[in-house]
Amino acid sequence: SNYIIYEILNEPHGISTSTWATIQQHVIDAIRSVDTKHKIIVGGSGYNTYTELQNLPVYTDPDLIYTFHFYDPFMFTHQGASWNTPSMASLSGVPFPYDPATMPPCPVDLLGTWVENALNNYPQDGTVEHVKSLIDIAVNFKTSRNVDVYCGEFGVYIPNSDTADRVYWYQVVKDYLEEKGIPWT
Repeated sequence: SNYIIYEILNEPHGISTSTWATIQQHVIDAIRSVDTKHKIIVGGSGYNTYTELQNLPVYTDPDLIYTFHFYDPFMFTHQGASWNTPSMASLSGVPFPYDPATMPPCPVDLLGTWVENALNNYPQDGTVEHVKSLIDIAVNFKTSRNVDVYCGEFGVYIPNSDTADRVYWYQVVKDYLEEKGIPWT
């Protein structure tokens, strides 16, 4: 089928991108030993973060698609998430974009953590302009390497985020990805 695309590993983490890149090259070579027809999705470590794209080597395979995931600003997209360290389950009501009139205080259980620092930075990080500047990191990688780039994931955790803000965030991210010629799911 022409509709098959390989992805080596979704969200590699706990490993440096340089080490991961070596492993990824071995997998590219293994796939190409039996299949030279289909595209392969590759990405950096750190859960396929856009900041790790630049740390990937220049692979010589012409049929690669470089992926990144987008979940910023993290205080908005992950409010209520219990799987973070520390848990952000108590964080709720963070608006997008930043609005000082509706911004909640830092929950007591998160005082003194990186979450408190991130909330203090939210007036700068919680803007449309900042979101676009972060996506531009992937855009610049795409342009400088002249490669295909794909946003394989983006989203907002639902329980503690405002529906209208969540819909607006999705619209901003989707529209900007499309404006910059980056396919997405």
